[in-house]
Amino acid sequence: MTSKVDKYLKTAFKDRDIVRIRNILANFLRKDPADVKGKVQPYLKRIEKKTTELNLNLWQEHDGRLFKEKEDWDKNYLNRLRAQLMNNFSKKRFNHILEVGRFVYRDELNEQSKQRNIRKKPEVYVKNNEVDIKKLIAIIGATLILIIVIIRLIR
Repeated sequence: MTSKVDKYLKTAFKDRDIVRIRNILANFLRKDPADVKGKVQPYLKRIEKKTTELNLNLWQEHDGRLFKEKEDWDKNYLNRLRAQLMNNFSKKRFNHILEVGRFVYRDELNEQSKQRNIRKKPEVYVKNNEVDIKKLIAIIGATLILIIVIIRLIR
């Protein structure tokens, strides 16, 4: 199934429209500046490969603006960086936005990570040993089958 982003990208590549291609990447950073969903990096690699094949310049030379020190990173700074990206689409700025996004949204990232781990694998605790519930069900099922076979053999 092709997503809207994939269709939009395909058209942008066909038209060799580097502004639209950059807008797609910038939009990912707007929606998910810390790449929590893990979509930025895969699309970035795909886009870099395709723009190279098409001989399009995805990245611009960095304009020389200095980045703030980590103790000054906040949501306002992140928003400023994203606005600057549209005027100077440098790889250095793009990567810095991801780094700042991970820092600024670190509490949310940690919470989402905890939630993913909780939902990831239901577990049952037996005598302080962690047992995967699927494995436990499989063991119980196999045991029941074995008991039925033994009972039939005894009769």
